Amino acid sequence: MELDSQEWSTVAEYSNADGDIPWTSEHLNIKAYAMDKVFKIRFHAMGVNSIDILSWFVDNIHVYRTCDAPTELTADYNYQPVGIELNWTEPETDDIDEWIHWDDGVNAGNSIGTGAAVEFDVAARWEPAQLAVYEGASVTEIAFFPAEVQCTYNVRVWIGAGAANMVVDQNVPSRSLASGTM
Repeated sequence: MELDSQEWSTVAEYSNADGDIPWTSEHLNIKAYAMDKVFKIRFHAMGVNSIDILSWFVDNIHVYRTCDAPTELTADYNYQPVGIELNWTEPETDDIDEWIHWDDGVNAGNSIGTGAAVEFDVAARWEPAQLAVYEGASVTEIAFFPAEVQCTYNVRVWIGAGAANMVVDQNVPSRSLASGTM
């Protein structure tokens, strides 16, 4: 399931068409909507007879995450160096931790020289089919090779059909330029 961060997904609906809804405690599993994604939560009350939605309260909202525990935990006393050695099998995860790029990731040492101040954009684009194996992953870092420290750099990320929705427009602080990674 592909979720665009600009779209809302309904996870539960309630109706007062048949009368009042008694006080209830709800637990909704939103893992498919939230895991490894930026997500939003909203409560939306609407209806034909909206006047009947008086006193519709939502409180004590808790958003929490549970993690799978390690298994096969063992502890052994180790005489050299003195201490207790813990061993375990970590839970399996679907985490993706890798760089994607069009080249080999090594700076070729060349840059665009204009001889004067100029504004231009440079982009790398991937089609949805190329990113299918990364479903559910997040962009956490972007690397580039800045050629001029006195320039102003912005990183922008678009998503959706034809890159219709800009979801990030972030200035790169000058302290980040030393590494080229933000």
